Amino acid sequence: MYCARLAYLEWIQGEWQDNVDTVEGAIVHRRVDHASGSLQEPNEEYRQIVQSRAVHMTSGSLGLTAVMDLVEQSDRRVVPIEYKKAFCPEAGPYKSEQIQVAAQALILQDNAYQVDRAAIYYAGSHRRVDVQITDDLINETRQAIEGIRTLSSAETPPDVLTDSPKCPRCSLVGICLPDETNLLQLQESESITDASKPKMRQLIPPLYVAHPLYLTQPGTSLGKSGGRLQVRDRKVVLTEARINEVDHVSIFGNVQISTQALQTLMEAGIPVTYFSGGGWFYGYSIGALHKNVLLRKAQFHTADDPAQSLAIAREIIYGKISNSRTILRRDAQRLPDDVLGTLKALATKALRTSSLAELVGTEGAAARIYFQHFPHLLKRALPFEWTGRNRRPPKDPVNALLSLGYSLLTKQVTIILYAIGFDPFMGFLHQPKYGKPALALDLLEEFRPLIVDSVVVTTINTGELTESDFIIRNGAATLTQSGRRTFIEAFERRLDTEVTHPIFGYRVSYRRILEIQGRLLGRLLLGEIAQYPSFRTR
Repeated sequence: MYCARLAYLEWIQGEWQDNVDTVEGAIVHRRVDHASGSLQEPNEEYRQIVQSRAVHMTSGSLGLTAVMDLVEQSDRRVVPIEYKKAFCPEAGPYKSEQIQVAAQALILQDNAYQVDRAAIYYAGSHRRVDVQITDDLINETRQAIEGIRTLSSAETPPDVLTDSPKCPRCSLVGICLPDETNLLQLQESESITDASKPKMRQLIPPLYVAHPLYLTQPGTSLGKSGGRLQVRDRKVVLTEARINEVDHVSIFGNVQISTQALQTLMEAGIPVTYFSGGGWFYGYSIGALHKNVLLRKAQFHTADDPAQSLAIAREIIYGKISNSRTILRRDAQRLPDDVLGTLKALATKALRTSSLAELVGTEGAAARIYFQHFPHLLKRALPFEWTGRNRRPPKDPVNALLSLGYSLLTKQVTIILYAIGFDPFMGFLHQPKYGKPALALDLLEEFRPLIVDSVVVTTINTGELTESDFIIRNGAATLTQSGRRTFIEAFERRLDTEVTHPIFGYRVSYRRILEIQGRLLGRLLLGEIAQYPSFRTR
């Protein structure tokens, strides 16, 4: 009744994200969230008012279950009371609020209780407002019940709202992306100018921004004590963090994790990612799958269609080559005159390729040119020879940094894709292969130069990393323990760096942009937009 799209995202797809309002609402509800009191049998006569909190009740005929904040019993009648953190509207409760308590009344009636009114308590106003359960309200409530039942059978969410005042304060606005979806639909349907372009509202980040926990010291272990994670070296606690402040856990090499800690992280939906001692991304552990099976169904259907897969892959590679060119144009020193022109031509060619093999060849040609001139980005003299991009194992410090950075970015994108509801192992550009997160590798392509390559260049040019931070043995290069820690810190700083989104115009961090791109890909697969818009910095 408030927003059909919100209902679909939250109840059909299982999406949720807290913001200031939901957290404050949870605080207001603490008083009625724990069951207390005993709801008496129907039709009993009570000499005084009896109150029961957090009353769980189901109606089989309606197909509804409710946890009622408070139920009062007196004079053989019951009154369900709903707690709201907000102020009471001047015109009285909103229709959606009236239907919420009316649904609770219908559930009570179906369990033989006499109900002729309900109430809403507004904590902001310290005011209780009665809601009469009229025939008209009951009819509207039954229609709403049928509405959500019909909605649950749809394979795509309802259309986004247009410039609605409901959107900015909605906790799922960053998942729904109403303004972004409307703008992309408008661009696809007609020609718009800067003057007619709708104004984009700033995306508000979640209230609490959790941070990753990296475990890189061999021989340490991760355990759980109360509501905290503890990193120990034998019996000595090295550091600890509250579980609700951890975004994900990354384990490198010979680090142990207890079953209790792993179970707690899974229950909280916090992923654990695993790397080799040298930084190779192995995989991850996480709890139950995301409920959004319709998105995965659309993903696999699109991956089986060569034409649709190629269209997505072309836009991704176009973005990657364009961003590589931008990095060289901005920061490279003594760059030959023809390099930028060649990369621009290859980016344009990528959009016109007729096969995946041709696209991969175009991407490879652009990558060779880019890495051939990569040393022009480095302002400090290198104490080692750069012979181009190499890996498995990387032969020099720069390639060791690039490999570690790409592994970290693969981990980050894999976690985001899982949280959205994708299968990270089915891609469109990268083909399925056992153990390879193909979709994650797809989505990170356009961000390789902007995030990883930028971190590599910055840590070398600023002297954060020097020759002493590397170990070179048997033709292979790797970072020391302190060097890896320095690089990971720089990588996380880069993810938190805010930039202006080239399409939507607001400032947002790279960490948030990765999620936005993943969700826009989902909008494409579910048919809400016609083309995946790659992220291309200016």
